[in-house]
Amino acid sequence: MLDSLLKRDDVCQFIREVQTNERYFLKEVDSSFDFSFPFAKEAALFIFYDALIKYRIIMEDDYLFPEYIEQLEKLYRKLDNFSDIRKGIHQLIVKMIGIKYSMKDVESLESRRDIIERVYKKYIENGYFVRGVSNQYYGSVLEEDYIPGVHTFFYDRFSKLSDILEKYHVSSTIQKDFLEKKASFTDDVVMGCYYSVYAPFFYYDFLLSKEFGQKNHKEDFLINDYHTLTHPIKKYMSDHLFSESDRKYIMELIKDEWDFLHQKKKEVALLFVPRKELCKQDVSLEDYLKDEHSIYEVIDRMLSSKYSNIPCEQVIPKEEIQLLVLSLYDDIISKQKEKEEEYYKEVGNDFLNKYGDVSIFLLLGSLFISLGVIITIISVLRG
Repeated sequence: MLDSLLKRDDVCQFIREVQTNERYFLKEVDSSFDFSFPFAKEAALFIFYDALIKYRIIMEDDYLFPEYIEQLEKLYRKLDNFSDIRKGIHQLIVKMIGIKYSMKDVESLESRRDIIERVYKKYIENGYFVRGVSNQYYGSVLEEDYIPGVHTFFYDRFSKLSDILEKYHVSSTIQKDFLEKKASFTDDVVMGCYYSVYAPFFYYDFLLSKEFGQKNHKEDFLINDYHTLTHPIKKYMSDHLFSESDRKYIMELIKDEWDFLHQKKKEVALLFVPRKELCKQDVSLEDYLKDEHSIYEVIDRMLSSKYSNIPCEQVIPKEEIQLLVLSLYDDIISKQKEKEEEYYKEVGNDFLNKYGDVSIFLLLGSLFISLGVIITIISVLRG
């Protein structure tokens, strides 16, 4: 879906800028982000991925992409709120459509109808719902149909953990029905990215419980620092006199899940399923056509998230699924550095190949000229 865009130098450079410049970490994350872990460092990257996906689905070709990403960079620099950046992206898409189809006035009745119908058909009618999954097992999706609830792994052990917590009257039990055979999809790519990185969500949600004394962190320690993540629950169990056997059981389970989730480098894995597969009733095209607000507001409403949790219980044929795997920021930066190093290495080799032989003759020539000058000076001095 995004292969050609992600290989572009301007895309890699912008991602690197977003993930290394602190100005992007300080942007405001408001209540429109319905997540438990709204970290600005990740929000900047995930919103950019969302912008790329919307461009690919709606615009399709790459002709206007250089201008699109140039305007995206300006949005990121100018606006201090991620919610405003997302609205700005939707406005930018309207402008790109106007340019692509030579519309003199996007607010004219003819242009409004054309834009609304185009975006609705591509993004809603023929669009997708998305589910973020752990990159530890997304490979199976390519080989078989998607069956909700099939990946149970340590579910039996977590179910027993819930029983242990109830014994000690812990209110922060595991928020998961382990017998349930369904999965949740969303219409929000950003939310899908978060759910992928922090899958399984109930695991991190449980360990971050304030009941255990966990503080609100802004860093991405969740997927990198086992000690920081587990220290609060260890202290809690000690303070509340958990038996030695219960503490051992809980910590072994937490460690086993952690080890499983860190078998390989974290990536964002997204499953895209056609909206028609989940039969979710969307706002009708007619409703958008009747909206008298500006075309920018209408398209913003159309492209903004409306369904954060769409239950899915049916099997989805593998032919209907698109899998998109996206790198996290540290992997992107390392790949970009490798690319730059390879480029400079090739440039250096080309220079030597082209000019190496000539340079040797020039050096020899300069040497003989210098010797001649020295001999001349000595002869003059001897008179």
